[in-house]
Amino acid sequence: MPSMLRMLPERLIVFSLRHARMVVAATFALTLVFGWFALKVKVNPDFFSLPSKDAEVNTLL
Repeated sequence: MPSMLRMLPERLIVFSLRHARMVVAATFALTLVFGWFALKVKVNPDFFSLPSKDAEVNTLL
């Protein structure tokens, strides 16, 4: 009898083939949700404002 670890990829593939539309819909939904949250990420490109004002690295800059 094959181990559960070996059976998992096979079972996942069989599930994906049997429920292809559901897998595509779930992937699309997750992409939309993660895309929505990615739009809310703020990035500060100013290198000099990243360390705090009293950080030792400021004396080197």
